[in-house]
Amino acid sequence: MEMYDLGVHRGETFRQAVVIRDGAGEPMDLSGYAGYAQVRAYPKGAPTDPVEVVCSMDVTIEAAAGKVTLMIAPEVTESLTAGVYVYDFCTDDGNVVKYWLGGRFEVKPSVTEV
Repeated sequence: MEMYDLGVHRGETFRQAVVIRDGAGEPMDLSGYAGYAQVRAYPKGAPTDPVEVVCSMDVTIEAAAGKVTLMIAPEVTESLTAGVYVYDFCTDDGNVVKYWLGGRFEVKPSVTEV
């Protein structure tokens, strides 16, 4: 799993796109894959387990391009308490679950009212 820290301001639309690549560096065909991503206060299995999900991300997969977009709507980010959390993203093709990306997820306070 690649480690990559992400962040969002409260009330902001969070959107992060990544391209999953195969061993040759080419975009991987993700046909038949489902994607899942969650933000939690601590990783599963931590001493505080069971850890409630802070929020789930919407995952959109453009299969032929190997492109995955993670998204959290602004009304969801507005409801989050500012702080540092953890997240990860995985795929499941019905046989194999693979974790691709994970790291810290920082929710920052916002100032401007929209």
